[in-house]
Amino acid sequence: MRIGMMMKWKIPPPNVRVQNEARILMTAGHKVYFLIEGKLGEAREEAMNALQVVRGVRMGRLREIRHRYTFNFTYRDPIWTKAIERFVREHSIDVLHVNDLPLLKEAIFAGKRMGLPVVADLHENYPAGLQIRHTNRLEKATIYEYGRWARYERTALRDVDAIIVATEESRDRLVDLGVGEEKITVVPDTVAVESGDVPLVELYRRLATMRKA
Repeated sequence: MRIGMMMKWKIPPPNVRVQNEARILMTAGHKVYFLIEGKLGEAREEAMNALQVVRGVRMGRLREIRHRYTFNFTYRDPIWTKAIERFVREHSIDVLHVNDLPLLKEAIFAGKRMGLPVVADLHENYPAGLQIRHTNRLEKATIYEYGRWARYERTALRDVDAIIVATEESRDRLVDLGVGEEKITVVPDTVAVESGDVPLVELYRRLATMRKA
């Protein structure tokens, strides 16, 4: 399969968890591409730590400020919509693998339009994490408000085809939210590439048989 990993934010190399998962999947015979946000002046595509990185979204300062507020209320942005569709077309993506919560809604819409399965790879309890990372009281009460992000998480996870979490406790949390346990695969952060993580590879073996109308 040609796997289109995605993560919001500008990042240098993808983090260790993402790299490990990508290497396991590539060792199993899959092709992995990684869509991220880039800085103005950076190359649109480059090979990085065995991944083909695609910087499909780049914004000037004013557009970024506007995006920050509109996206965190709607979880949608036409720039990302176009970037995902272009990413899928140019690299013949078979499945969208979304790291963390922010881009999940965009990926679900793209998956429905383009007939692709969507995997939600949840590195953490994202709604709770926002409350720790952001200290501004106004922002925590508006764009990063816990209840609104928790509702977004619950509704979005109903529409994905599979969910990856890092711990059994995270799996249990999602089951308590009403997510079917059969949709969830546990892949620890500490998994070694050499292990050829069987649950992750088996998940993609199942996804390879899925075709949406």
